[in-house]
Amino acid sequence: MEDTWASRDLPVLDAVVRQVDELLPVSKSPDASDIAASTGLPLSDVITALNALDGEYIALHRSLDPSGWYITAVTPRARREVGQWPTGESLIERLATGLSQAAEQEKDPEQKRKLLAVARELGGAAKTIAVNVASEMLEHRLPH
Repeated sequence: MEDTWASRDLPVLDAVVRQVDELLPVSKSPDASDIAASTGLPLSDVITALNALDGEYIALHRSLDPSGWYITAVTPRARREVGQWPTGESLIERLATGLSQAAEQEKDPEQKRKLLAVARELGGAAKTIAVNVASEMLEHRLPH
């Protein structure tokens, strides 16, 4: 079985999210032809990708002629997949990077050591726990 996520589905999803944000405010919906034009993929590949993405990532309106298919909405998961919204992992990676950068700027050696220790942990053993907590918070499963 061929992996189509990186070569077909993700580029289509990225184009869909971008175009939904551009077109829906002016009462338009991106269609399969718009997506094909912006990705450079053949219309047949875009149709296949839209069909695969429907439900979990996008709301797709189908017509008898697939070239007339258009997207009416994208899901929060779609926005996270293309990097528009944060994921638990991306938040923890940004936090670890920010702590490392703060440590580089820190003059007090003890504070610098503490910042580096936390950054290292977020990149190591504690990462899984931190990612799980951040993911739960992003999905509103934990109280803030």
